[in-house]
Amino acid sequence: MTHLSRLFAYCGLLAILCSTAFPPAVNAQTIQPYQIRRVVSYDTPCRLGEVGAAQQQADGSLAFLVDCENDETYPDGLLILCKDPRNERSCKPLTEPRVFKNLELMRPSKP
Repeated sequence: MTHLSRLFAYCGLLAILCSTAFPPAVNAQTIQPYQIRRVVSYDTPCRLGEVGAAQQQADGSLAFLVDCENDETYPDGLLILCKDPRNERSCKPLTEPRVFKNLELMRPSKP
């Protein structure tokens, strides 16, 4: 083997080792932000603001924190958990909407 071909062989081996030792946190086959927007618009009363970056959980699921424009329903944001990172149908909202019953008491009673 010449020195140049040996160098290419070592570079190829190094590339293979690096790609298997350091896998990407979120690859192209995972759920994308537009899919989270769809889940939020269909399943919650949240007026969508901004979708945060995906956070990989210990069990392999993905979590997204969504900012809502209507702060009265989700003042701390909306947490969406996707159990299967490749299937958007596994995404469910974890945060319950807040309901302020005191506001209903301020309305005049109907006769």
